[in-house]
Amino acid sequence: IESAQLWRVRAAHSASTMDRSSWQSLATQVCQLDDSIVLSSAQLQVLREIRQYRMPWAFSANVHVGALLCCLVLIVWVLYVAAEIQRGVNLVSSVLEKSTRLNSSHRPL
Repeated sequence: IESAQLWRVRAAHSASTMDRSSWQSLATQVCQLDDSIVLSSAQLQVLREIRQYRMPWAFSANVHVGALLCCLVLIVWVLYVAAEIQRGVNLVSSVLEKSTRLNSSHRPL
């Protein structure tokens, strides 16, 4: 975020980076996704990615694609953690069962 703020202060509104033919600032050109700009292609790419992330989902205008992807990743992560916990429970259960069998078979009568 700091680099974006510095870019905006130093270059985006600078008269030296203004397009002389249209009299538009570099910030305006980036915000309009102008592919003809030579400078600030990194900022242009970041803005494209942000807009794709914030794009509405096809089935609901209130749900953004990025938020949906985040939820999907969280669900997959929770399922992975649950599977790991289940493996741990199974291991402990097996060890306890084995030790119970060993103890019961070696008891003196």
